[in-house]
Amino acid sequence: MYSNPYESFCTVIIYWEGEAVFRILVAELLIDIEPRYALIGEWCSDYMVYREEWTEPDITIHISDQEMQREMKACPYPIDIEEAELICVSKELGKELPRFNALFFHAATFIIDGKSYAVSAVSGTGKTTLLRSCKELLGRRVGLINGDKTIIRCQDGQIIAYGTPWRGKERWGENRSSVLTGIILLSRGEENHIEEVDPMLNIAALMQQVYIPVEGCRYNEKLVEILDHLIGKTRIYRMTCRKDPEAARVLFKGINIDLGE
Repeated sequence: MYSNPYESFCTVIIYWEGEAVFRILVAELLIDIEPRYALIGEWCSDYMVYREEWTEPDITIHISDQEMQREMKACPYPIDIEEAELICVSKELGKELPRFNALFFHAATFIIDGKSYAVSAVSGTGKTTLLRSCKELLGRRVGLINGDKTIIRCQDGQIIAYGTPWRGKERWGENRSSVLTGIILLSRGEENHIEEVDPMLNIAALMQQVYIPVEGCRYNEKLVEILDHLIGKTRIYRMTCRKDPEAARVLFKGINIDLGE
């Protein structure tokens, strides 16, 4: 029988045919994960639910040693085997999400006054600094749904943003969801400026933030359908920013949030 490296999660991990399995509920999907190492359980702990044997999962994920080794070699920065498993699980989940009208969107997503916005940018742009300034400016009015990989799902005619265990190095995020109001495409600039733009003219920028497997997606038509709903139901903004606190004020004014000043 499998040795148990996850004692702190033993209330929701069971053994099935000799293998450890735990279940998470993410984006209203039941996902069974067969872990090899403890790190994946630590990152997923806020999303774990009891695994009732008579309830079939929507998705089952098992990562082989070979897949983890390949990820370690392919990763542009050094990672260990546990981190490789964490990345591989997210990629495997990303392959299956389009079946459920959902996708991984590389963005930090915050919620304010019941509305959520996804801020997307390449590393080093100032996304973390901007979100930290937003929290400092408006405090508890600002909540962080996810700091890195948000799941966006089309449900009942709405676009919903969901928190996930993959929250980025700051581990910002919560197990919550909200209707997605807008997407902010962030870049560095000499001034803080934001404006709403035509979604159709920014499809390429949006596509760059969608997880698409390097070997191709089995559900390309579904991906196109999801993106069509996304650009039809959310506002798209372009923002340039400096790494200073004033950027948060410009952001909130640009998306018509009352600062109470």
